[in-house]
Amino acid sequence: WWYYGDRRSLQEDVVSQAHAGASSYSVSDASGYPTAHTSSSTYTDAYGEYAVAHAGAEAAAEAEDWWGSAEAESTSGSFSEVYDGFSEANAYTHDWTHATGEGYASAYSGAAADAVAKIYKKVNPEPSDDDDDDDDWWYYPEPECWYYGD
Repeated sequence: WWYYGDRRSLQEDVVSQAHAGASSYSVSDASGYPTAHTSSSTYTDAYGEYAVAHAGAEAAAEAEDWWGSAEAESTSGSFSEVYDGFSEANAYTHDWTHATGEGYASAYSGAAADAVAKIYKKVNPEPSDDDDDDDDWWYYPEPECWYYGD
């Protein structure tokens, strides 16, 4: 039971998760110069009491001609987890390029991760002196018992 103002109600837990991954690449041989471009990005978001989200993206490109060669690779990943009131978020990226001769290579990767733990706490109202079910007689000491006998 959760206490809000002057009424009590049962509040349900809200759990949501989202994950996304994207990658792209392009290769061109304009003007006789090979070029290779890659980009990748990921984003994860975990929110609630129990939620897991993970995403990964990878892009690779390669171009080669008489004037040279170009290679590019980008990798990104992210991971978000919320478990039992604790949150963890990890993100990683990796770029690699190699060009020879007149070749041109570029790589970009980006990653982001977010995790939010939603914790519910039970709230008990403090008892007051004007409660309807106040049992004052219970707190008075009981009278002594006298036994008469032989």
